[in-house]
Amino acid sequence: MWGWGAPPLTKAYFAMEIVWAIATLVLLILITIALPRVSSWSARGPYLLLIFVTLASIVTYVLGAISVRATIDDIIRALQLISATSFFGAVADVFLPTVVLYLLHLRGNVLRGVKGNAIIPIASRLWKRILDWSWAILTFLLHMVVLGYQAAWRNNMLNSDVTMDQIHQFININNSIIHGIVALKFLLCLNVFISLIVHFVQSKHAQARDPVTMRLLILAAPFFLIYAIESVAVDIIINVKTPAILDIDMLNLAGIIIHGICRTVILIALLTTMLFPNVQWKAKKAGMPMEEGDISVQQQQQKQWSTPTSSWTQPLYNQK
Repeated sequence: MWGWGAPPLTKAYFAMEIVWAIATLVLLILITIALPRVSSWSARGPYLLLIFVTLASIVTYVLGAISVRATIDDIIRALQLISATSFFGAVADVFLPTVVLYLLHLRGNVLRGVKGNAIIPIASRLWKRILDWSWAILTFLLHMVVLGYQAAWRNNMLNSDVTMDQIHQFININNSIIHGIVALKFLLCLNVFISLIVHFVQSKHAQARDPVTMRLLILAAPFFLIYAIESVAVDIIINVKTPAILDIDMLNLAGIIIHGICRTVILIALLTTMLFPNVQWKAKKAGMPMEEGDISVQQQQQKQWSTPTSSWTQPLYNQK
C-alpha cells in the first residue's frame, strides 16, 4: 500500500479483503485435508459443496481487493470485474447457509435410522428438503437477474443516450430486486437458525445427542443471525440516509469486517464438525444386514434406552 494515495478507509477496506482471503484460503486447505475423515461418501456431499463455497469466497475477496487497488482505465473491464465479484459473492452468500441445511438433512436421516419410526425429524422430511433447496435456488436466481439487468442497462448506457426518467426507472427496478434478495437471504439465514434449534430439540427428546448439530448450533447459528441482521441493516441505511450524510467508505469497511467475521467463524464451525471421532455419518436402512460390530452396538444402545433415566456415557452419534 506504499505509494498508494487512497483514503485511509479505502486502504483499510483493501487490507481486510486480503486478510479474509488468506484466512479463507487456510480454511480451504484444512477442509480439504479433513474431508477423508467423513467416512461415508454420501455424507461428504455438504462438505464438497462447502469446498466450492469456500473457493468462491476466496475469489470474491481477491477480486474485491483487485477492484479497489487496481487502476482500470477501460470502463468495460472495470464493470466486468465488478460483475464477476458480485457473482462469486452471490455463490458464497447463498450456498453457505445451504451447506448447513444440506448437512441437517443428512443428520435427520441418521437420527431417523437410529430411532426408527419413533421419531421423524423435520430436517429429513421431503417437504423440508424441497423448501430449503427451492429457497436457495430462488435467491441465487434473483442474484443472477439483478446482475443481468445491471449488465443490460450498462450496455444500453454505453451504446445510446438515456433520459433521467429512464435512469430513475432503472434505479427503482434495481433497488426493488435488491430488496427482494436481502429479504430472501435474511429468511434463508433465519431458516438455518431455526432448523438447527428444531433438530437439536428433536434429537434431545429422542435421547440422541448429535455433536455435529450441537457444534453448529453453538458456533454457527449466532453468526448466521448476525449476518442476516447486518444485511438488512445495511440495506435500510443505504435507502434511508441521503448520499450527503452517508459515509459509504465507513459503511463498506464495517460491512466487510462483520461479514468476514461471520463467514470465517461459520467455516471454522463446519470444519470442526469433520473432526469428531467415530461420528455415525450414514443411517442404516431397515432390514439391512448388520456386521458383528453393528450388532454389539445395537445391543448396547437398546440397553441404554431401556429406561428414560439411562445414563449416557457417549453421544449416540459418536457410536459406531
